[in-house]
Amino acid sequence: MMKARSVESEETRRHLHDAHTRVISVAAVQEHLHASAGLGSMEMQPYLTKLVRRSPTPW
Repeated sequence: MMKARSVESEETRRHLHDAHTRVISVAAVQEHLHASAGLGSMEMQPYLTKLVRRSPTPW
């Protein structure tokens, strides 16, 4: 995100923001799966709530 703030191209800024959002989403999935390891099932509401709270806001 630091790089996204420093580039001049709006298109490049959008691509960097999209990539950042995907990385954050994958990290949230991994954290949620790790926390539910061995339970045999996973509730989606806590994961989705956490994902929405972590979503970066556009600059």
